[in-house]
Amino acid sequence: MARPGRAGRVRRHWPKLALAASVAVAATLGGVAVHQHDEARQARARADRLVEQQAALGSLFTAPDVRTTSATAGTGKATVVWSESRGRAGLLAAGMPALPPDRTYELWFDDAGTMRPAGLLPAGTGAVLLDGPIAGAAGVGVTVEPAGGSPHPTGAPVMLLPFV
Repeated sequence: MARPGRAGRVRRHWPKLALAASVAVAATLGGVAVHQHDEARQARARADRLVEQQAALGSLFTAPDVRTTSATAGTGKATVVWSESRGRAGLLAAGMPALPPDRTYELWFDDAGTMRPAGLLPAGTGAVLLDGPIAGAAGVGVTVEPAGGSPHPTGAPVMLLPFV
C-alpha cells in the first residue's frame, strides 16, 4: 500500500490549519480591540475631568467676588484666583522650572500655618482647580514634593500666595 506524500497530508489537513490560524488571528485582533477600547475609555475619562475642571475654573473667573493675587519665584510666576461665594480656588502657573520625573509641584491651602493638600501641578505651566474648599485658608503654598505628592510638605514653600 502506498503512503500518501507530504503534499497529500497537507491537502487533507489544510482546513484544520486554516481554522487554527484564523482562531489565532481573531484572538490577537480581539486583544488589540479590547486594549484600544480601554485606552479610548481612559482618554474619554481624562477629557471629561479636564472639561469639568475648565468649567469650574471658568466659574471662578465669572464670580462676582473673584479675587486674584500673584507671586514670582525665579523664572516662575503663579496667580491664584478665588471666590469666597464659590468656596473654590484655582492656580495659573507659567515658567516654573522643570522638575525631574521623580518630583512634582504640590499645592497647599495655608490654614493658619498648617498646610492642607490642595492638589498637584504636574508641569511648571498650566491651570488647575485646587482640591477642596478654601474655607479658613489664608492662602496657597507651592512646594516641590516626590512624584504623586505628600501628605505634608517635605520642604519650604517655593511660593506663597496669600488670600488678600
